[in-house]
Amino acid sequence: MNDKTKRSLRRFHRARKQHQAARVLREWYGCSLTGHYWWDGWREPTMTQEEFHARVSKHRDNLAICSCSGCRNPRTSMWGCYDDRITMQERKAKDSFRDGMEEAVDFLYDHQYDEESQE
Repeated sequence: MNDKTKRSLRRFHRARKQHQAARVLREWYGCSLTGHYWWDGWREPTMTQEEFHARVSKHRDNLAICSCSGCRNPRTSMWGCYDDRITMQERKAKDSFRDGMEEAVDFLYDHQYDEESQE
């Protein structure tokens, strides 16, 4: 890949993330450059165009604007039980380990009674 395609791809992703950040700011915070109707009536623009674009460029690389436990990664949150915080791969490994342990216990239990019945 030459430098021109790398640069164009980087610019494309930057514009894409900037567009997504602008959409998120409009939806979450009601930021608007033009006034709009809201459930309680007409709202004036909440910020100037320069403020909006500065905020968009700030949040372009990190859309997690808030750091509450509902918005951030559940693995780092102290709320909820352990099973809600583990990944799907960890759940599968845990289930596989549990199944293997159950089979081992059943096998040992069955062989213990087989040895006792032979005596």
